[in-house]
Amino acid sequence: MKAIKFFKILFLFLCLLVLRNPTVQAQTDINSAYSLFLYNFAKYSQWPNSNTGEFKITVFGNSKVYQELQKISTSKKINGRSIAVKKAMNVSEIGETDLLFVSLGKSGAIGEIMTTTNGRPIMVVGEKKGLYEKGACISFYVGEDSKLRFQINDQELSNRNLKMAQSLKGMAFKG
Repeated sequence: MKAIKFFKILFLFLCLLVLRNPTVQAQTDINSAYSLFLYNFAKYSQWPNSNTGEFKITVFGNSKVYQELQKISTSKKINGRSIAVKKAMNVSEIGETDLLFVSLGKSGAIGEIMTTTNGRPIMVVGEKKGLYEKGACISFYVGEDSKLRFQINDQELSNRNLKMAQSLKGMAFKG
């Protein structure tokens, strides 16, 4: 009984430390924001033949976005489809997916990713600024004002037969 009480107090103390640490809080917030954006990109876009099976999201590389997407997948659906989230560490592990999130640490593989997924209806979203210029459909970045922004490669969305809602396109940073 004393051990349980000790662990409850220890857990509470660790939670308080995390909440007081702005770096940890900022990292959690940014990963949560990425996950929510990815969910909304998927929810407000159309894929060819997207009415059956699970909606598959792959996180390429190590990223806490994976855990955040796992949380979302337990309570939400995308256009009536349950969400399956997996992690890939090599391009050969990407396989069949609807949305591919390329973590910052794996952004150097964008050329190989684009070649491997060419012509397939996969929305490739990068965590690094400028990846949309290298073929990704969307790339995130944090602006000088510390706000999360994204840029869209309309041509690549079209090449992959993906249609994104105008309301999302209107939120994208231009320039």
